[in-house]
Amino acid sequence: MPEQNSRIPENAAEHGIMFRDKIQLLASKIDAFRTGGKEDDLHDARVSSRKLETLLKSFGCLSPDEYYKIYLANIKGFIKLFGDARELDVCAELTNEYIKIIKIKSPFTVRFMETLKLEIASKRQRIMKSPLLPEFISGADKMIEYFFQSNSMMTGRASLNLKSQFRLILLKQYDRITDYTSRLIAGNSSRELLHSVRIKSKPLRYNMEFAAEYCGMGIRSQHALIKEFVERAGKIHDVDVMIQKLIKFSKKISGTHIPDSARSLKSFLSYLNEMRKSEYNKLIDVIKKIEPARFREKFITEMQK
Repeated sequence: MPEQNSRIPENAAEHGIMFRDKIQLLASKIDAFRTGGKEDDLHDARVSSRKLETLLKSFGCLSPDEYYKIYLANIKGFIKLFGDARELDVCAELTNEYIKIIKIKSPFTVRFMETLKLEIASKRQRIMKSPLLPEFISGADKMIEYFFQSNSMMTGRASLNLKSQFRLILLKQYDRITDYTSRLIAGNSSRELLHSVRIKSKPLRYNMEFAAEYCGMGIRSQHALIKEFVERAGKIHDVDVMIQKLIKFSKKISGTHIPDSARSLKSFLSYLNEMRKSEYNKLIDVIKKIEPARFREKFITEMQK
């Protein structure tokens, strides 16, 4: 989480500054990935896309026109493009971890890993060829100019200062995810519910970061728990994606007579299901810390300081 600064200058608490910083951040991460093509750079570009999406969804509606929606649509395109590739990288990581544990490279897992590598290379190539990347970099300055020109209008339409806006946004987003967490505690561990709560909780995580960075809001301990919640839910999502990928692959090769494929599949799925169960229990432990009324009361108190 960014360092909290009690001496942030007045003009740093403007919408335009926030948009400028996150647009420049995404442009730099895209450029790094285009230059090196590294997995970490891809991950950073995806996260930066999510952060800018959060700003656009939270504050774009204060713009003087609907043009921000075009930017939002483009960012969603990035998230889809980067997200698909990132999921394949995670599947490869999980497969390597599994192979290290069982210490056996079965024909099934070897073929699965080879397939993943081909898909990863294909996705990388698709990203590199996408016109979205150079278009965003070349248009970054124009996008920044749009939000700086819109800044006074956004401030006027909000009728509240930025810190007060963040208070309302954060509390609303927190209350929204508790609707989901209560169902998780009740025992609903469905893939659909976990996916929904993971997506809903990301804007809360990033807006908490923004509130600390641009308004000096002292919510470090609350942010740490929300961040852990998002990451735990993300790990379960990764396992769910991996399970689907594995089952799909097994069906695809069903007629190829790979030795011990049925036994290898069963063993791999058992490993993944145990991992999911463990991560789910850890997620519930975090939920129990963020759901009680005392967390909400403490959260409100810290935001009001």
